[in-house]
Amino acid sequence: MAAVSRTPTPPDREGFRLVRAGGELDIATLPPLESALSHALSSRTPPYVVVDLCAVTFADCATVRVLLHARAKAHAERGWLGLACAPRPIGRLLRTLDLMEVLPPHASVDEAIRACPALAEG
Repeated sequence: MAAVSRTPTPPDREGFRLVRAGGELDIATLPPLESALSHALSSRTPPYVVVDLCAVTFADCATVRVLLHARAKAHAERGWLGLACAPRPIGRLLRTLDLMEVLPPHASVDEAIRACPALAEG
């Protein structure tokens, strides 16, 4: 079973929304993650969202579909979506599907936030 939460990021990271998921992510457990992502992506324009998947123990291709949809929605609104995750299972899945450049994984939430192009633009 998956556990999903939406939380604001720390005060020094204003403008970013954090969605955390843990446990097993598959077609049966993804609706809470989809809902949390939809809320985070619609709570601010442009949306800047970090998805923390470090506590995920299993993920299937349906998870990637949800993440790609969320990324597309963020980009359509001139926003950004970043991933924080462990090398397994998310990183492995992204490598297998050749999506490391499309959804680059970061080792932590802070690292994902620092990778946001809007921060580099100033």
